[in-house]
Amino acid sequence: MPANRAFSYGNKRDQPDRNTILYSKENYLKTKIMSHPLLLHCTHGKDDAERAILPFIVGNVAVTADQKATIFLTIEGVWLATKGYAEEVKKEGFTPLKEILNSFIANGGKLWACGACTKPRGITDADLIEGAKIVTAANLVEVLVSGAVSCTV
Repeated sequence: MPANRAFSYGNKRDQPDRNTILYSKENYLKTKIMSHPLLLHCTHGKDDAERAILPFIVGNVAVTADQKATIFLTIEGVWLATKGYAEEVKKEGFTPLKEILNSFIANGGKLWACGACTKPRGITDADLIEGAKIVTAANLVEVLVSGAVSCTV
């Protein structure tokens, strides 16, 4: 290996240089990890504005980077999919949820509300904002077994 190399793997001449390794890792991230859609889980609404907002921040970053993303709302989080609710979810130091949610949907993000959670709360399709959908456990399982990366923020 040339003496002027900034990084080496010892005396083995057949080892690739650092830039080749980093390039390979970058390609791996783009072709393997970044090719899988994201499934973000949100369980909170007004009860904890910060925890309600964070999945939408992550989701919005993903969709604005052309990464497929779905936010799956459960428990009190299902209220976020209803008309007028997101306007009331605010936390000092954070962009209001309504702005982030609108951007997420406008950029192709999917917003799913758990059917098992919406039913006891009396939430129906008529109550949902544009771009939101009530789904079943089967929809969730289908996305997960298809390779989605699941994350609870």
